[in-house]
Amino acid sequence: MHLHRLLARTGAAIALAAAFAATKPALAEQYVVQAGREWASLAPKLKPGDEVVLARGTHLPASFNGLSGSPFAPIVIRSSAPDQLAEIAADREAIKLVDCRHVRIERIAVRNARRAGILIESTKPGASLDLAISDVLVVGAKGLAEESGLVARGVRDIGIRRSRFENCVGCGILIDDCEGVTISEVQIASRTDLSPACAIRLSGRVWSTLIERSQIAGPIGTVLDIGRSESTFHAPSPTAQREAEPLAPSDAPSDPPAKTAGTAVKPIEPLVRFLVVANVRISGAHRLFSVGSAADSTIRNVTHRDAHEEVYRISAPPGKRPPVGLRLSECLVTWSPGALRQFGGVDPDAESRGLLLGPNLWWSNELPAALPLLGPSEKPFPGTIESDQILNIEPKFDARSRVITPEAKSFGAEDA
Repeated sequence: MHLHRLLARTGAAIALAAAFAATKPALAEQYVVQAGREWASLAPKLKPGDEVVLARGTHLPASFNGLSGSPFAPIVIRSSAPDQLAEIAADREAIKLVDCRHVRIERIAVRNARRAGILIESTKPGASLDLAISDVLVVGAKGLAEESGLVARGVRDIGIRRSRFENCVGCGILIDDCEGVTISEVQIASRTDLSPACAIRLSGRVWSTLIERSQIAGPIGTVLDIGRSESTFHAPSPTAQREAEPLAPSDAPSDPPAKTAGTAVKPIEPLVRFLVVANVRISGAHRLFSVGSAADSTIRNVTHRDAHEEVYRISAPPGKRPPVGLRLSECLVTWSPGALRQFGGVDPDAESRGLLLGPNLWWSNELPAALPLLGPSEKPFPGTIESDQILNIEPKFDARSRVITPEAKSFGAEDA
C-alpha cells in the first residue's frame, strides 16, 4: 500500500511539473524600441514572457490587436529605466489594446491625448483578459469621445495601480461592462478650469470592483458615477460568455429571456454589483457619488474634505434596472460654511430606500444652525438611516489628512 501511495504521489508531481513546463515561455525576447521608431509592428512577434522596452525619449503611439501572453508569463510593455516614465506622444490615444490577454503596461507617461491615454477594448465580452496597468501618468485627455485617462470596455480582470490621472475632461477612469476590477493607490486630480465630469465612472454591467487607498483632489463634478448609464459596449455581460471558464447560470448576470406564455420572466440584473470603495481621501469635489442601479455595494472609510454642493445623489436607474442597493458607512465629510447646498438629493422617479446610512460623521462650523438648510427637518439624509449620523464632533487633521481627534478616529480613511 505504501508503494502504491508513493507511485501516486510521484505521478502527481510529474504531472504538475509538466503543466508548469507547458506554461513556461520558450526563450522570452526583449525588444528595445528607440524613441521615434514605429513599434506597433512588433505585435506578430510577441509571445508569452516577451518585453517591449521603451528607451529614453518620446515615443510614437501604438495599437495592438490580439496580444496574448500567459498567466505566468505576461507580455510586458515598460520603460527602460526603473525610476523613469517612458513618454508617448499621443494622438487619439497612446496605447490601444484590442482583444489582448495577459498584458502588463508599466511606467508610461501620456500627455494631451485626444480620446484616452490608454484604451482597452473588446470585440466580444471577456476577449480582453487579465490586464495590469501600473505606475502610469496621464495628463490632459480632451477633445474626442470619452476624454478620459483610461478607458476599459468588455474586460475581465483588470488592475490599475499606483497611477495618476490629471486634468482629464471626461473622467479619470472609465470602466464599461467589465468584471473583476481593482483600482488601488491611484491619484485623480484636477488643476484647471476644465473640471472633470467625474473621477471614476462605472457604466454598463460592472461586477466585482474594488477601489481602495486612493486620493482624489480638485473641483471634480462627481467622484464616483455608479450605475447611471447602460453600456456603450453593445454586447452581453462578460460574465455571461466566458470562453474558458463558464459560470453556473445562477452566477452569470444576464437580461431576462423574452416572455412567452406560461413562462416567468427573470428580473433584470442591477448594473453594478459587488462594489467596495474603501480608504479613499477626497478634497474639493462637488459630489462624492451619484448612483443609479447597484446592489451588494459599500462605500466606507472615505474622507471628503472641503465638500461642495451635495455629498450624494440618487438617480433613477436606466430602463427597468433595480434601484440603488448601497451602504455608506464610517465616512467623514467636512465643508466650509456656505459650501454645501444639501446632504443628498433624489432625482424624480428615483427610489432612495436602498441607500443605507450606517454611522457617518458630518462636520462644519456652520452646524447646527445650517442644519435646516441642508435637508428637510424630518429627513435631512435621503435613504434609510441604520445608525445615528454624528454632527457634533469636530475632526482635526494632520498634514496628511489623517484624523487626530480621538473621538473621530473611527471615521474616514484609515492610515495606509
